[in-house]
Amino acid sequence: MNHREAAKRTWSTRGDLATKEEIKIGALLRIADSTEKMCTDRDRLERERAMYKQWWQEEQVKNTDLRRTIAGLKGYITRLKKDRPK
Repeated sequence: MNHREAAKRTWSTRGDLATKEEIKIGALLRIADSTEKMCTDRDRLERERAMYKQWWQEEQVKNTDLRRTIAGLKGYITRLKKDRPK
């Protein structure tokens, strides 16, 4: 049994238990493992955020282009209406 597993056990007054030092080492190892897990989760979230931000910025550019296109077409329609014979 390694220190991590030993630190997870329920401890009683039996004689086959690990020493206090081994329990401390196991607890520290478990804390280190969970801290590393939190870091990987945060890294994943940061990558996802950057990806969604990039997508949003790209869509904002497309949106601006489409608004300009629509405004130009409206102006063209207005000119056509003014130039048509009555």
